[in-house]
Amino acid sequence: MNKCINFILAVLLFSSFATASYADKLGNPITGITQDTGYLLNKDEWQYEVSNGFVSGGLTDFLTFGLNVYYELLAPNLNGKIRLINESNNFPQIALGASSSYNYQDYTLYFSKALSEKWLYGSLKYLSSKYYYNFEAANYSRMFLCPPSINTANATMGMIIKNAEGLNTILEISLDNSLDKTVPYSRIRGGACLEVTLSNARCRIMEYANGESLRTLFDLTFTGYASK
Repeated sequence: MNKCINFILAVLLFSSFATASYADKLGNPITGITQDTGYLLNKDEWQYEVSNGFVSGGLTDFLTFGLNVYYELLAPNLNGKIRLINESNNFPQIALGASSSYNYQDYTLYFSKALSEKWLYGSLKYLSSKYYYNFEAANYSRMFLCPPSINTANATMGMIIKNAEGLNTILEISLDNSLDKTVPYSRIRGGACLEVTLSNARCRIMEYANGESLRTLFDLTFTGYASK
């Protein structure tokens, strides 16, 4: 199984070099690590996102890396995005992203396609988080029977519309489902676990400039949950 996965990854990486680069006169509308598009920074290009503290850099034209300087004050972290397949006239650009720290890991598959003054994009993400607390040793030992954790699967689809020089409007729809396994403080001494399944459907409209969100014009979220 592992050999099969390695072979598929090798084919995808080879394709990213073998495929002729798509001459996109529109340019990449939004680049970096945190945006849900398949576009990356160019080599030696840097970006700092004030809103969330991410610093991204283009190590090569097909590999972007970075870290969160706000979070770095608490714990080491590293993020990256690699282009697997170049965009062509008939095929979208595909990239793979990953983030990691001491208490979380996430993996994201991105795809993007440029149209006339518009870009379609999407992403599929899986995130796994674990959180630890400093309770007294007697209670802390019980937490390993049910370590607090969150596992989330997310699917996002969106469109970027170029409406002015350096200004883009984003229409985005996302769906996610989370399994939150935790130990409420009131139940710690009993060692009981609480599992919460949370589902969200979100629609939002934003304005971006140079990869930074200027303002949110519309944001509507529907949430459903079940616990046991």
